[in-house]
Amino acid sequence: MAERIRAYDWAETALGPAAEWSVSLKRMVELVLSSPLVSSLVCGPERLLIYNDTAALLYGACHPAALGRPLPETFPDGWRTVAPYYERVFAGEKITVVGQPLDTRGEGAARDVFDAFLIPIRDGGEVAYAYMIGAEVSECVRAQQRLVETARGWRD
Repeated sequence: MAERIRAYDWAETALGPAAEWSVSLKRMVELVLSSPLVSSLVCGPERLLIYNDTAALLYGACHPAALGRPLPETFPDGWRTVAPYYERVFAGEKITVVGQPLDTRGEGAARDVFDAFLIPIRDGGEVAYAYMIGAEVSECVRAQQRLVETARGWRD
């Protein structure tokens, strides 16, 4: 993803040419790229998406076209789920999300489950970016459900 981000024509977006990005934005992109967890940066009122290799694995056919595009347009079904979280983050609130089903592939089905933190990032005093770091926990959720079902079976 680092190579894709470097090669992307950011001048065609509201973020402008990467050479002119603020120190804050450059550092946040480095943080996103260095994370071993699912990590992304949603930028500005356009909600432009920058993400790491771990996130790319979840995006299916939407990757690599999702890079630099508005999150609501790229993942409309998923956006309906997460839009309220991002509104709160861009208003300055830190958000913790636990066990959130989400459509990460743009297929119209919430097949994955996430635990995530969304953090407002200020640049020039205003919240300019929403940093998301999370983990796909679907298998853990399914294992917990199996344990609950097994425990119910023992009681019956």
